[in-house]
Amino acid sequence: MPETWEVVKKLPSIMRDPLAYLMETAVLHGDNISFNLPDEKARFINHPDLIQYVLQTNNRNYNKRTPQFDTFKIVAGNGLLNSDGDTWLQRRRIAQPAFHRQRLAGMTGIMADEAAKLCQLWQTDPRYENPVDIEQEMLQLTLPILTKALFNLDVSGQEAELVHTIEDALNYVMFRAQFPIPTISKWPLPVNRRYQQAMETINGMVYDLIKTRRHEGDDRGDVLSLFLATQDADSGKGMPDEAIRDELVTLIIAGYETAATGLTWLWYLLSQHPNIMSTLQAELDTALGKQGPTGDDLQKLPYLRGVVHEAWRLYPPSWVVSRAAIAADEIGGKPVEPGTLIIISPHVMHRNPEFWPEPERFDPKRFMEGRENGRHRFAYIPFGGGPRLCIGNHFAEMETMLIVATLAQHFTPTLISDYPVIPKPMVTIRPKGGMWMQVEKR
Repeated sequence: MPETWEVVKKLPSIMRDPLAYLMETAVLHGDNISFNLPDEKARFINHPDLIQYVLQTNNRNYNKRTPQFDTFKIVAGNGLLNSDGDTWLQRRRIAQPAFHRQRLAGMTGIMADEAAKLCQLWQTDPRYENPVDIEQEMLQLTLPILTKALFNLDVSGQEAELVHTIEDALNYVMFRAQFPIPTISKWPLPVNRRYQQAMETINGMVYDLIKTRRHEGDDRGDVLSLFLATQDADSGKGMPDEAIRDELVTLIIAGYETAATGLTWLWYLLSQHPNIMSTLQAELDTALGKQGPTGDDLQKLPYLRGVVHEAWRLYPPSWVVSRAAIAADEIGGKPVEPGTLIIISPHVMHRNPEFWPEPERFDPKRFMEGRENGRHRFAYIPFGGGPRLCIGNHFAEMETMLIVATLAQHFTPTLISDYPVIPKPMVTIRPKGGMWMQVEKR
């Protein structure tokens, strides 16, 4: 077990590179590690059995009242990602129908159309003769897909501005996580001003949307319609605007950024493995010919699915998941006190050599040819697991596959030579300084 003083001494390096620290801790101390932080006890678990116990088997004893989710509440409020108990269960049941496979199938047209627009831009706009930041390209693609698919909100022409605004809000989340000083929000700092401006823009857009849709009163079959139509069984009152706002902001921020960063790392991995890109493009050519992909085509693209999931294994949408113990318990035979912070890292779990031979190797066939059979369900947790499994996991898979299929049919994004790629753990794992690539036509 790491000693408290050892952890305190390493705090600066932990803050600089938490991924490296978690990997080192797992290698040195095993899969069920207790340690003391300056103001709380913590447990880091890195075995599927233990992760399943916390996220599924005894999930009622582990809530989200942790620093990770407390800081996210600053921006997203008490939405699905942050809420617990009856509030979470009620909101999950309201939103779930919008993410059923039949409903998702109806969204694939939006996904394919937006991807085709970007493909056309890459083909015709002379700016793309020069290297571009593929991360920004993906952020500005996944945002309008999400707003159209879930809220029937068209943000065309505003993508860059909105992405920048949301970035300011997310940067503030990380700032508050690094400096958990209660009064710091009142200090005259540029980061505070940018956050306040960002929230004015985000809240203005969301509340205007809620007001408009309430006035129109029609059911558009999207997730916003579900929230607007909900009535309390006892009082008959609908959800207040503030609660709907929290859900929409949560879905926007948690949905578009995770998809975009996953795509960014996927393009990076393909650029480093041209043989895998060639195999993928051959599958696309055979299955699609010269036609753009549709939702119905996805079942014909098993190698693409393998590429997507292997990219998520190496760069999972959520690199860390936390819980807090409510009552005393045991995890793996070791006692857990009430209030203990439980740390789970999909990034580290996905590199556990007991379950992933040659864990750093990019191999899409791990998710093909029956190789998934027999694998522990909680060895692969890019979207968490148990009852709190991300509501948008199937949305993200369909979206990612359609985007990659559309763009890889016509382009081979290539990392510019000698470009330093440094993973930077933020809300998601982002490439420091972006991911600059040349989008070469096939």
